[in-house]
Amino acid sequence: MSQETLSVRRLIRRLHQSNTTAEERRHLVEIGSQVALLTPEEAATLAQDPTQLNADQHYRIWDWVHRWEREHRHEESEWDPYPERHND
Repeated sequence: MSQETLSVRRLIRRLHQSNTTAEERRHLVEIGSQVALLTPEEAATLAQDPTQLNADQHYRIWDWVHRWEREHRHEESEWDPYPERHND
């Protein structure tokens, strides 16, 4: 598995483990920046203030995350972006 795939996987796991809207926005900005869903200018601005993430950017990044998860599901059958579900 490539280093980029592992990095994206870690970011997505952290996104799913977000406990607050602020954490979720921060992780969405990290993902959007890493996979070039945000322009460099947007990424720089949002890194300073993730509350500026607008609805279009939010939707675009979440849509990419869901597609990425579907496309990469087969690569590692044990990978679960929601590990807390299994901690009974």
